[in-house]
Amino acid sequence: MTGPREFPNGDSNAAPEPPGRGMAGLVASFRLRATDVAARGMAG
Repeated sequence: MTGPREFPNGDSNAAPEPPGRGMAGLVASFRLRATDVAARGMAG
């Protein structure tokens, strides 16, 4: 899930994932991003 950001602005709540965090970091990052995308879908 590393690539160009679709939403360059308003992404302050999701910090970039540091390498080597393991599954916990991946899951937390994925859930944060999924929640953010869902919130954007609801808002827009």
